[in-house]
Amino acid sequence: MAPPKLAYFDRQTGKVGYTFNIPGCDERDEFGNCCFDWRDMKCVLVNESTSQSGSRAFFPRLSHKNIDKYPQTKMTIVVTELAQNPIYCLLFTVLGAFSSLYG
Repeated sequence: MAPPKLAYFDRQTGKVGYTFNIPGCDERDEFGNCCFDWRDMKCVLVNESTSQSGSRAFFPRLSHKNIDKYPQTKMTIVVTELAQNPIYCLLFTVLGAFSSLYG
């Protein structure tokens, strides 16, 4: 079984790291993982249906600004609490409290 593809935010260095290889990535962190400056990343909130019953939630979507060069950086962040609150979802992302990510 392949390890999960995760992303994490390092508040001390201001970098977003990925636990899997991204072709064309030039920078590595202390764990040997590909990483990018936070200022090179884009984060948007999307409001999507979560079930057939019509429940809706906000999901932060993270990607590199140059998505054509780094398409593997696109990830949808799962907010474990208060996913119906867009401000909480945005703060959850910006503060680097990534608890569960998948792409």
